[in-house]
Amino acid sequence: MFGRKFDLQIAKFHRAHHRDPWRLELVFIPRRAGWLGLAMFSAVWFLLAPTPQVALSGVVGSVTMAFLYEWTHYLTHTGYKPRGEFYRRIWRYHRLHHFKNEHYWQGVTTHLGDRILGTMPDHTGVPNSPTCRTLGVEAPTDLPGPP
Repeated sequence: MFGRKFDLQIAKFHRAHHRDPWRLELVFIPRRAGWLGLAMFSAVWFLLAPTPQVALSGVVGSVTMAFLYEWTHYLTHTGYKPRGEFYRRIWRYHRLHHFKNEHYWQGVTTHLGDRILGTMPDHTGVPNSPTCRTLGVEAPTDLPGPP
């Protein structure tokens, strides 16, 4: 924009996470993005909900969903081997996203969006991506420290 390049902190963390998916401090949503997201979701809930009680319920539900996302994403990046079929499928798709092709299997806790957008094909027909770990940005100087 106006000859300037903007590189958001969240994008830097995402690239760092893809470069080193086993570095657990890069698995979680960065704190600043989390607080900003909480403020934005809260504002939207309180602007659109018919009562403060409904708004507060929406905020609590959103925070609960964020924690579920964080926990699932964390487990996917540890040595934990899922036993149940439901979680094993989530685990497999997220690892395919990181190690086969970053353009597919983008959901972490649900793959409804992938089903709708057609980004959840059979992995045997998807080529390995040469940019899976770099996301197409070669300079490793953008790696941030812990969030």
